[in-house]
Amino acid sequence: PSADGTLPLSANAELQSALERWSRSLISSRGRDDLAPYYAEVVQFHGSSGANSMFNIRTYWRTGLGGGGEREFDWQRTRFREREPSLSESNSPACVNAAGGVGRIFEVRAQAREVRVDRNPDIGCHELRGLYLLRLRRIGGALTICHETWSLRDGICASCPTARVCQGR
Repeated sequence: PSADGTLPLSANAELQSALERWSRSLISSRGRDDLAPYYAEVVQFHGSSGANSMFNIRTYWRTGLGGGGEREFDWQRTRFREREPSLSESNSPACVNAAGGVGRIFEVRAQAREVRVDRNPDIGCHELRGLYLLRLRRIGGALTICHETWSLRDGICASCPTARVCQGR
């Protein structure tokens, strides 16, 4: 492990495979494939409180990728760590309380690039690069996404310092 307790994604073949399948499906179909196998019933998604439905997640991806957007992940530079499923600042309640959730939570710190022409005005920049956070938990025998968002500091603000959400930080 590194000083921050993370390991390279390649240290967990199952986790790497699950993320690569999810991203291939997402990117190749431009969000039109059924994404339900990759997501928990309740997902904390891009700043939400954790009650996102598959309809909202599918709409987010179809709008962003179907409207000419792009998404890339650099799995070689991605790191992860495992966390106990207890309520804490570093764990999403959606992951801790995931129906049928078994075992630890995998916190993934992916290197990503995203271009969206319909970016939220609070961010404004069309392109973001940097840290994209995913948390997965074993549900129904499969590693499933229960939390997904850009890192505010190391993703949004690092690549778009003029974003309103970054002012005063």
